[in-house]
Amino acid sequence: MSTQTKKKLSPKEWVIDIIWITISAALTAVTVNLFFMHTDLAPGGLTGLAIILSTITGIPLEYMTLVVSVPLLILGMIFIGSKFGIKTLYITLMIPVFIKIVPKVNLMATLPFIVQLIIAMIVGGLLIGLSIGIALRHDCATGGTDLLAVLIKKIIKIGEIPTIVFICDGLIIIFSGFIAKNVLVSVFSFLTLMIIIPTIKISSGQGLKKKSETAEKV
Repeated sequence: MSTQTKKKLSPKEWVIDIIWITISAALTAVTVNLFFMHTDLAPGGLTGLAIILSTITGIPLEYMTLVVSVPLLILGMIFIGSKFGIKTLYITLMIPVFIKIVPKVNLMATLPFIVQLIIAMIVGGLLIGLSIGIALRHDCATGGTDLLAVLIKKIIKIGEIPTIVFICDGLIIIFSGFIAKNVLVSVFSFLTLMIIIPTIKISSGQGLKKKSETAEKV
């Protein structure tokens, strides 16, 4: 865990963290509303799961995001700690708020579907990776499958965290293909995940190391 998480944060540090975490939540909502939901891309994560469940049930995406995130968040606050938990709670609540606010406009509607997939893969992958990287840099989890993996490792005590994340995201990608009834969606969801991962590494700096240390201390 980072030094920032260990020591008591000053009011200024809290404000700075909250501003950046808010930006992270907004980026996630922009990516989902403008790119992913119009192409059915679900490159892993709980947001991807929320997209799938929203498509199946017809429940608005902003509400489905809360349904899949809040229970996990409560467990995260219990098992990971208050500072980390408070920030993660904040971003988990803010993402559906921004999803509700940001217009669900398909800017790519006039383009062939394959072109829409390519644009969503590249732009969406970069934006989501940047969003997660920003959150990690400020000692916060986006409430995704990474947090789920930590909790599974802690509570059930099976598997390694990277393996659990890979399995969870892989299943979400497979299901996204079934829902869309288009193998291209699964392929592009996987390719999007391949863009997200290096973008996280670049944008988070030492964020992944901090997150790894957090997981080890849980």
